[in-house]
Amino acid sequence: MPMRRAGLGMLWTLPLVMAACQSAAYGPWPRRTPPGTPREYACRYTAHRPVLDGVLDDPAWMGAPWSEPFVDAIDPDGPRPSQETWVKLLWDERHLYVAALLMETDVRAVVERSDAAVWADSDFEAFIDPGSGGQAWFTVRANARGVLRGTLERRADQAIVAQPWSCPTLDGALQVEGTLNDASDTDRAWVIELAIPWSCLEVSLAGPAGTVNESGLEPVAGDVRRMNFLRRRNASASAEPGTEPSLWSWTPTWSPDPRDPGDWGRVRFTR
Repeated sequence: MPMRRAGLGMLWTLPLVMAACQSAAYGPWPRRTPPGTPREYACRYTAHRPVLDGVLDDPAWMGAPWSEPFVDAIDPDGPRPSQETWVKLLWDERHLYVAALLMETDVRAVVERSDAAVWADSDFEAFIDPGSGGQAWFTVRANARGVLRGTLERRADQAIVAQPWSCPTLDGALQVEGTLNDASDTDRAWVIELAIPWSCLEVSLAGPAGTVNESGLEPVAGDVRRMNFLRRRNASASAEPGTEPSLWSWTPTWSPDPRDPGDWGRVRFTR
């Protein structure tokens, strides 16, 4: 499931200008977030599908609010992330639209196939619970080459297990402000746009009364669904061997496993 790589260079200066204005949202630091306090986001309805080109200049995107800045995924009172990240969301009857702006001084990506471990690269990850109450969710991962990988993850015996998930109509686009895999210069950022079909977000769960079918139907105004968005940033090539990646997320999980859905954010759909 490759995304369109819409290009490199100075094609989306406006989002960068907005991001520069938003950097103040990171201060003062450290921030104090009471444990178990999920963030909330009002996801606006759009009557016009955004053009997926990695340029967030569509009227629909311009009217959508940015999320709060990402924080440490496990310890929100930890160090301020070295690279800033935000998301914004839209919806219509067919899709959930996700845009992510990832500031980055050295954009790198190696994985070129969706059947490989995209998370071996620095990546962006979207977690979407279709209404299972934290029992099952869909994950879409994207790296800076525009490679997408989808998985269906479930709770099972106090663990989280994953299985492949394919959505042929999943669509997206990517822009990079800089040069990919070139440490000799300083990059600015990369941006991702995703269109995730509601029809693909369908899962069956076995419950006490038998099998519960999660329909995957689009939401209606007022519905709330649990989601989170994670950024994995691998250590630079000059870092000490074995250095762990940085994990930053929209809403912190207060859990050693950043996939833990217990405290994911709440996305409320509005019109």
